[in-house]
Amino acid sequence: VTSFGDYAFNGCTALANVTLPTSLTSIASGAFRHCSSLTHVTLPNSLTSIDNYAFEGCPSLIEIAIPANVTSIGTKAFQYCSFLESVTLSNSLTTIGDYAFAYCGELNDVVIPDSVTSTGTFAFAFDLQLSNFVIPDLDAAAEYTTQRSPRGSPTVQPSGQRSTQPSAQPSSS
Repeated sequence: VTSFGDYAFNGCTALANVTLPTSLTSIASGAFRHCSSLTHVTLPNSLTSIDNYAFEGCPSLIEIAIPANVTSIGTKAFQYCSFLESVTLSNSLTTIGDYAFAYCGELNDVVIPDSVTSTGTFAFAFDLQLSNFVIPDLDAAAEYTTQRSPRGSPTVQPSGQRSTQPSAQPSSS
């Protein structure tokens, strides 16, 4: 099995743990969308992409490690994973879609690998606990924007540098 259909497990509320086959190369659009009891997913090293809405609305998911071969994370792939605390992004990742990790209220630290060349609008918007953000290029900071939260703006730290800058806020244009 290298893939399965879009929305294959959408709404499977009893699904709690998933170990995907080592032959899987992509996670289809909406594949695990609204699996409200999903707490743990083991992604195979063969994986190269996570499509749009793949894990959207999985509030019980606590952590996710993106395997080394993944190059893209689609639009809203992890949006509304309310209790997602930890995300480890692969060093092969080049693209993060619009709102990919938006509304992940417990996400605290994010390190964007230097390999990322494109990110969508508000990829980390409304992540209210996000306090530390390490990115490859300060000029790209606006694209990683997170809205202001009760804790204030996250610290944005360019990778390879020790200084920190406040995060960019969305422009009104």
